[in-house]
Amino acid sequence: MVALEVDVWSDFLCPWCYVASRRVEWLAADERVTLRRLPYELHPSIPPEGRSTVRVYGRGDRERAERALAGFVTLSAAEGLGWRMPERVPNTRLALAVDEWLRRHASEVHVPFHAAVFDELWAAGGEIGADAALAGARTAIAEGWLEASHLAATERGVTGTPAFAFGALVVPGLQDQAFFERIVDRLAARAP
Repeated sequence: MVALEVDVWSDFLCPWCYVASRRVEWLAADERVTLRRLPYELHPSIPPEGRSTVRVYGRGDRERAERALAGFVTLSAAEGLGWRMPERVPNTRLALAVDEWLRRHASEVHVPFHAAVFDELWAAGGEIGADAALAGARTAIAEGWLEASHLAATERGVTGTPAFAFGALVVPGLQDQAFFERIVDRLAARAP
């Protein structure tokens, strides 16, 4: 049986990607799928110190920000994920670089690291910005890994996150698990 290659681009600052992480886990557990988690820096213009979540989502009004993100409380709970609005929307460049470095050089810790970063930001409301990034980021940036991944995503038609590529088929956004089950079933049935 030939495994279906599925590439998933995400950015830690994307709450949709956080909720979609359960779909990614499900896909990774399917024996018919070979999955790669890849970085996609969604908002490189965010300064290194990040931006206030209240400013980004609520134009300076905390209640407005909480209302804007309220749907994620429900979505996260439905997926069995915790939720706590972070104080800052981080610049994720270094965290994504570390994630990509681990994917390339320490695959056994890549997936746990990836999950831990999402949990730190969205379940704990913690910091994952430049000061919280781990060693390996300078190498990833110097060697252009983020740019290479972004270019590969763009060439496949990816314009945002989360994005799932099942070979030539690119599926954007948060989809139900049943939707992914149908795709995997259909593509696996077509495999030689």
